[in-house]
Amino acid sequence: MKNTLDQLQGMCSQTGKSLQGIDYLFQLIGDCLTTPKNTRVMRRWYGTTLCEILDAPITDSIKIDIVMACDGALKNLSKELQDQGLPYFKVSSTQVEALDNGKLRLSISFATYPDGQSYQYSEAI
Repeated sequence: MKNTLDQLQGMCSQTGKSLQGIDYLFQLIGDCLTTPKNTRVMRRWYGTTLCEILDAPITDSIKIDIVMACDGALKNLSKELQDQGLPYFKVSSTQVEALDNGKLRLSISFATYPDGQSYQYSEAI
């Protein structure tokens, strides 16, 4: 049986080579989380407000704001994929960890649909 994630195909932003499946989905998630909201013409919903939040000192309240910004952005991205008839995903948890170098680590657990496979995305921002 063919993996339904193979329907997700695009170009690697680093090399220009073809990407597909979970690798392309990880790239989409990373791009969505690092793109400021309202900066894409015809896709104003795309991106997050993280750039507005990250300049503040890291407190529990800021961590909650980061989780909400990430979850909202990823919900929009997943809905867009689903509306196009492509495999989509649902976030089950988002964790924010302060690193020693002043950065944060985002850890996002999600399941892809329709296959229900679980994945973990993690990135330092």
